[in-house]
Amino acid sequence: MAKMDLTKNFKLEELVYSYTAAVGKIENSPDEAAVASLRQLCERLLQPLRDHIGKPITILSGYRSKELNSKVGGVVNSQHL
Repeated sequence: MAKMDLTKNFKLEELVYSYTAAVGKIENSPDEAAVASLRQLCERLLQPLRDHIGKPITILSGYRSKELNSKVGGVVNSQHL
């Protein structure tokens, strides 16, 4: 996956990284619609929050493919999808 800045402090790679996906060799690349949703999340919520508190925010789980969501026991209507 190409490196992509979503905002000045948030990168696509950090929102899609998953240890479970890496170890299990599960594809976890978002499609264009998911990237657009992640960008909106960063622009409307995460970046303003980061700017307000003036400290980094660590994202533990921002996006999951259907396969990864199933593997970790996520619900079928998870916002991670």
